[in-house]
Amino acid sequence: MTRCWIGVVLVVLAAGCDRDAPADDPPSRRVVEFTPDPMKAPDLGAPTPAKPVRAKPAAAAAADPLAAPPPDPSIHTSGRVLTVDWRGQGDHATLGEAIAAAGAGDRIVVRPGTYLESIDITQPLEIVGAGDPRHVRVRAENTNVLRFGAVRGRVANLTLETVGDQKWFGIDVQRGRLILEGCRIRSGMLAAVAVHGEAEPVLRGNTIVDGKAAGIFLFEQAKGLIEDNEIAFNGNAGVEVKDQATPTVRGNRVHHNGGSGVFVHNAGRPIVEDNDIFGNRLAGIEVREGGAPTVRRNRVYEGRESGIFVNTDGAGTFEENEVFANTLAGVEVRNGARPVLRGNRIHDGVESGLYVHGGAAGEVVDNTFERNGLAGVEVKDQATPEVRGNRILDGLGSGLYIHGGAAPLIVDNTVERSALAGVEVKDGAAPVVRGNRVRDGQQGGVFVHEGGGGTYEENTITGNRLAGFEVKAGGAPEARRNVVRDNQASGVYVQADGRGVFEENTVTGNGRAGVELVDSAGPVFRRNTIKRNATHGVVAGAGARAEFAGDTFADNLKGRAAIDPAARVEGLEAGKDE
Repeated sequence: MTRCWIGVVLVVLAAGCDRDAPADDPPSRRVVEFTPDPMKAPDLGAPTPAKPVRAKPAAAAAADPLAAPPPDPSIHTSGRVLTVDWRGQGDHATLGEAIAAAGAGDRIVVRPGTYLESIDITQPLEIVGAGDPRHVRVRAENTNVLRFGAVRGRVANLTLETVGDQKWFGIDVQRGRLILEGCRIRSGMLAAVAVHGEAEPVLRGNTIVDGKAAGIFLFEQAKGLIEDNEIAFNGNAGVEVKDQATPTVRGNRVHHNGGSGVFVHNAGRPIVEDNDIFGNRLAGIEVREGGAPTVRRNRVYEGRESGIFVNTDGAGTFEENEVFANTLAGVEVRNGARPVLRGNRIHDGVESGLYVHGGAAGEVVDNTFERNGLAGVEVKDQATPEVRGNRILDGLGSGLYIHGGAAPLIVDNTVERSALAGVEVKDGAAPVVRGNRVRDGQQGGVFVHEGGGGTYEENTITGNRLAGFEVKAGGAPEARRNVVRDNQASGVYVQADGRGVFEENTVTGNGRAGVELVDSAGPVFRRNTIKRNATHGVVAGAGARAEFAGDTFADNLKGRAAIDPAARVEGLEAGKDE
């Protein structure tokens, strides 16, 4: 039988309480005198959020140091006010006595002091602290400091603490609409605040810090609004959502927690919007095992792992977030996950902007990836995302790096100023790369090597420092109807057992040959237009092999071709000059 009493349980600190322990006499009541500094405020130094934080509605009035927050007329309906003062100078000396005497709709004002109590609210009540909430302290040992099971109620402007070595939530919201605001909450056992079942609370303007486990834990189809709270330095996730819970998590600062900032799993469906999520030990936002949040307009930064991590069949929609300066990938997607990423800005990460692997998929649409430490977008291990309409800029690796058997669809992206290749493909990867603009990279535009393949159609590859299109070491692309122009080296450069089929491309204005073949290269060229390149249309070195059919040559500075006698190139004589 669970130790639960109607009203309030007053806990002697030496007494233990376990959910499965047999019932016995309730512990004796006890209050202790006021302590001027009952809970040291944690150091919450952190980057200032870009957006202003809303004022906490439960802050005490500056004119009166013992003023209580104004009443909520939807809760305080009776007009009756009871006062609690440990010195006996109010209506009651303990919260337990006040709640036992209260009727539905009453308001209880708690004066400064430390009250060793476990509050159980079973009818509509309003309980508020007078003055600075740090000096109105309710503390429970080895039990909940607050259990809420009423239809509605409000608790504001208190410090609520639990200590002990047993498995209890700090605050257990079991049903109804609790308004919990302006409180300082800390749990030394399980989650500081648990919300489950038919509960739909509003948690607003609270400081939830230094908990042993999660800050806020929502499960069993719980709802509610989590707004403008400081959720920090908890042992596990700042906010955890599972079991088809659907809260809205808005405008909070979630930082320096021992797990992820926000953790969504087992079919959790929250809305997570306009939060600052930073400095957490794991991912800023983690989604897995059927979790499917809607995540929008958050700032996710300075995490010790990925900014956003969608894993093991996770899903969800991520829109208009700013993700930056995280230790691993800005966004990591793996193990069958299928999120939608739309309109996000992912920049200045230590590793790749987006890393999709382990058979994951999803849609990556209209995002900006900028100045990331490795690839702008990396796809590997049979992953098959659709990457469409993104801007991939100024990365310190390749713009798009596709390898390990991945087969993404890469459509209509702009890839600019990459430190390595604009698009790099290797290790059996076979992407479809269509209608992209790959330009102004510090190395080649497209680089296919070490067994890479794929289809490349209708791309514009221009202004890159090396070749527009380079193939080597068993690379075998199929390239059709691309425009390869104004690159500083050759337009197409095939070497070292590179192969592939190049059809109906326009190769023009490049700084060396239109097509350069060396070291056992063996591609096929059909119906391409090769013109106005700085040396020959085609240059073939010793050992190169190639087939040409129906290609057109025009205005190459040194003529149609320069072929080494040891090369074997067929069909050039059948080409035509314009």
